[in-house]
Amino acid sequence: MKKKLLQFALLITSLSFAQQATTNELEKASIGFNFGGTNNGTGYNLNIQRELNDKDWGIRVDFNYLAKQTNLSIINNNVSQKNRVRDQIYMVGAAVNYSFKNVISDPFYFYAYLGGHYSNQIFNYNKMVDCDCYKKPNPDHFGFYGGVELQYRFSNRFSLVAMYQLQQNFNSDIEKWQYLAGGGLKYNF
Repeated sequence: MKKKLLQFALLITSLSFAQQATTNELEKASIGFNFGGTNNGTGYNLNIQRELNDKDWGIRVDFNYLAKQTNLSIINNNVSQKNRVRDQIYMVGAAVNYSFKNVISDPFYFYAYLGGHYSNQIFNYNKMVDCDCYKKPNPDHFGFYGGVELQYRFSNRFSLVAMYQLQQNFNSDIEKWQYLAGGGLKYNF
């Protein structure tokens, strides 16, 4: 019984924080940090977001770091073997975002964004791969990326975030598509 009362008290407290947060609209700019999973690894995202004057459209800049394992099939002397090779990706991107304020209302906010990116891939600690397929893959990638973000505003300045981001690399020798799914915290200012 005490446990249920404590849970109920926490629920009421969080709802009161959300009610206090609804007294003011979200500020025009925010900075967020997310942690999540990617193709066979983990990833981090730092983003800066700014609303334009109409408050539905905005701009966003993302910085990602993905640390993962890539499955690589190597064929040498008619023998095929699968190796998991360490793969690190540093990405910077700029996007246009749209806020769906008519669909979901305060204290929840839903954003979708789409833009272009540049990423640098450090494959196998920058060492050559022992195979006839290629010695060193292309480290510089260009492409587009997009994603969705759901925020729950629990105070006037802070929001909890759930996010999913998908990247497409036009000129990658290893992976054309990669994703980052996770959650984090956003500071609104």
